[in-house]
Amino acid sequence: MPKLHPPTPLRTSYTVFGALMIVLLLLVLSTPETVDIEARGNDRPARFALRPGAGAAFGSAAAVGFFAFAVMGLFSSLGAIIVRGQLGITSYFVAGLAPFTAFAASALAQLALLRASQAVALVTGTITFPIGLALTAVSLYHPMLWLALVAAALSGGGAGLLFKSAVAETVGAAAPASRAGVLATFFVIAYLGMGLPSIAFSIVIRHVALQPAMIGFAAVLSLGAIAAVVTARRHK
Repeated sequence: MPKLHPPTPLRTSYTVFGALMIVLLLLVLSTPETVDIEARGNDRPARFALRPGAGAAFGSAAAVGFFAFAVMGLFSSLGAIIVRGQLGITSYFVAGLAPFTAFAASALAQLALLRASQAVALVTGTITFPIGLALTAVSLYHPMLWLALVAAALSGGGAGLLFKSAVAETVGAAAPASRAGVLATFFVIAYLGMGLPSIAFSIVIRHVALQPAMIGFAAVLSLGAIAAVVTARRHK
């Protein structure tokens, strides 16, 4: 009788993801350049250049992007662990609902307020962002799947709106010829937000119980995002 090997859903998913990334990389490399790469000296625009007096606006927008991505990093890296650990659900599909809900809510919130002003999107995101994080902490004390998913939806939706507003602010702060470089810098900062806080949180919960650690994490992210938004509004 042939020996049956146990399924490896996590390994298989990363293998498929890696294969898709290779395909995408090949497509990017085969895409023709859209700018004049032969430009030299003064003809080549600066890779990173802001409009006069827009440094503070870019800094606050980058901070908003950092905190918005920190929430997405939390749910994408630890959302499944929270669902499995607190609810005792072993299904990989159900465990993946938390990060899926956060990312889906982020996209839907941006689409829902597509025609809304930047101020409306920013205020809505600033309100729903901390509410979602607070409910995430509450869901750890009262483990219920619906509550965890509602918390993920509110957090993700708020983060999406904050991110959308931060991107618009970044574009406005960039010199026209350097928008690509300024946006690239913005995304580097945002992706640092996706990784570094989650790594710090995973280290903290090795020494502190998950519930109080989540309260502290939610408070830090909420206060940081609100402070960044207030700073951004002052430099409008």
